[in-house]
Amino acid sequence: MTPNHRAAITLALLPLGYFGAAISYSYLLGSKIDFPYLCPVCPNIDSIGSPLSKFIWRTISMGTLNAVLFVTIFWTIIALAAGLKGLISH
Repeated sequence: MTPNHRAAITLALLPLGYFGAAISYSYLLGSKIDFPYLCPVCPNIDSIGSPLSKFIWRTISMGTLNAVLFVTIFWTIIALAAGLKGLISH
């Protein structure tokens, strides 16, 4: 896999982290969607402020952590699979 392919895959995974956070905090905008596995790092925080500003801030901050988690887990699984493939083929 070329470095360009790895970068493209990583850049494709990053929006998934933000999407998961947006879904987790969509209740602030009146949505009833709740699937906690999309953002395992997103806590349910009680705070004051407008729902829109809380949604934006939480989606950006927790989405960043979630995106890093998704990318890390993905590349760890790929590295483990490549390592196992190398062990099996020898």
